[in-house]
Amino acid sequence: MNKKVFAIIVLVVVLVGIVGYFVVRNNNEKTLKDKIAVECSKGGKIITEECGKLLVEYRTYTGPVGVNQSEPNIQPFVDEIINWKTYTNNQYGFEIKYPSYWYSYPINSLISGTMLLKSEKLPDIGATEFAAYGDQISVSINLIAKYDTQGNKNIPITRDEYIKWQFPEEGFEGPGSLVKKWVKINGLDMLQVVIAPAGNGHYNLQYVYFKDDKNLYSFDLWPYEPNEKDQTPEMKQNYNDFKNILSTFKFTK
Repeated sequence: MNKKVFAIIVLVVVLVGIVGYFVVRNNNEKTLKDKIAVECSKGGKIITEECGKLLVEYRTYTGPVGVNQSEPNIQPFVDEIINWKTYTNNQYGFEIKYPSYWYSYPINSLISGTMLLKSEKLPDIGATEFAAYGDQISVSINLIAKYDTQGNKNIPITRDEYIKWQFPEEGFEGPGSLVKKWVKINGLDMLQVVIAPAGNGHYNLQYVYFKDDKNLYSFDLWPYEPNEKDQTPEMKQNYNDFKNILSTFKFTK
């Protein structure tokens, strides 16, 4: 076999391979779009966990630009994920993504972090009147430390001591006022805490990640209702936003 014939054979094989690749890719993309159209329509504007996974997978085909605008049954859900804004904390090396209808404000009372609100303007209220902020999701960094009865602050303690001090069952009134359990999110072990309201208020949902023996990362949602029957449509939307935002958390260094 001369070199010319061999080169032609190689070229044909390469071309067949390329065509085959795109045929398989297009078939996979179509199958994935069909799955998205079904799964992402179940929750209305709420992105279910399975819908979110499919959208992330679909980005391997589309890149950051999303799907063609002529496909209205898919485009809104792709926009929800791909066009989210990004909060980056260079000091502590992490980032999260969040929907465009949430607005980020710095948290100054703790070490660092952000509070997400649905208000374009931060309410002019006292630091303790957090309920007046309305719907809120926060990501904050704090020290694994406590203060004593004399007011001495930032006394280093262990993780278990912090949990016992910050989330003591005996420190909350009523049965089931505090529910704690360990869960794994994005491969990270987090303490999930559901804190009952004082009076006739709402619950607070919190996830705490202890990165090392000095710093902890806290993810909070308020208002929250653990019983689905007590959740308003807005609460359901916020809860799904919270889960999706939490799923985008990653360390950058």
